[in-house]
Amino acid sequence: MPHHPYTQALIRAIPDFGSAMPHKSRLNTLPGAIPLLEQLPIGCRLGPRCPYAQRECIVTPRLTGRKIISMPVISR
Repeated sequence: MPHHPYTQALIRAIPDFGSAMPHKSRLNTLPGAIPLLEQLPIGCRLGPRCPYAQRECIVTPRLTGRKIISMPVISR
């Protein structure tokens, strides 16, 4: 299973066509609204909608030598 909450949410949103689904059933989604491109949040773009968001997630991400960014939820 992927570690990043957004990737996990994308995978949960894939319908299971192998099982019966009630007519007009809803797909799994993240709560909240997608931010406008002119008003993207600082830090993790998923921060305001992430179920695991912490204070560290809303600051400018720090660069590391191994990864593009460091994510507090995943780094622990």
